[in-house]
Formats: sequence, structure tokens, C-alpha cells
Amino acid sequence: MTVDDARALEGQIIADRYKLTHYLNQGNFGWVFEAQQTLLGEPVRQLAVKISKAESMSSAQAKEVFREPLMLMRIVDEIEDAAVDRYLVHVVDLGLLPSHGNRAFIVMEFVRGGTLESLLRRTQ
Repeated sequence: MTVDDARALEGQIIADRYKLTHYLNQGNFGWVFEAQQTLLGEPVRQLAVKISKAESMSSAQAKEVFREPLMLMRIVDEIEDAAVDRYLVHVVDLGLLPSHGNRAFIVMEFVRGGTLESLLRRTQ
């Protein structure tokens, strides 16, 4: 999938509940979108969705790719220290997209602002 292919996904709904509203960028994992979560056809919240570049992933491969986010999802609710919690990006959902070449996807809270790369450049 090229960047043009990724941009063509704008407006599509994936996993029956995430409308890809705006293509943002790409990274090592894949393409990043701003998305609108919808429940029962109603918009609920803005989220970030990453879709993997790799196609034809098996469940076992997806589990390996998502090992760390899965661990984070398990422990984030147990964190009682608000100072620590505010530095974590919450993972909402993840899985495979059979309708898009069995690519993996991950849904996270949307954090407004620049990229980590641009922040690091400003502080150097």
C-alpha cells in the first residue's frame, strides 16, 4: 500500500466502528489516521488508528506484533499513580482487518500536537 492508497482509505469505516477521517502520516509500523469512533451509528470520540504495512498477517503474527500494546492494555487500569498514567497513551482496540489484506490495526487515544520527532528537534 502506498501513501496514495492510504489516503484513499479516508472516509472508510474499519472494524465496523472506526471512521478514518484524516490520513496523518506513516511510521515504521504503518499508516496513521485520525479517526472517529462510532457506536450505534453515533460519533463518540476522536482516536488515532494505525494500520500496518504488512499484509496477510496471521493471528500468531499479530499477537507477536502487539505483545507490548497487549501488555499495556492489561496493566494500564491497574496504575494508580496519576503522574505516571498521564504519560501513557491508552490503547483502545487492536486486531486484524480481513477486508484490507489481513493487515493489523491498533486504536489509541488521539493526542493533539506535533510528532515526537518534531518535539525532539525543538528541544535540541
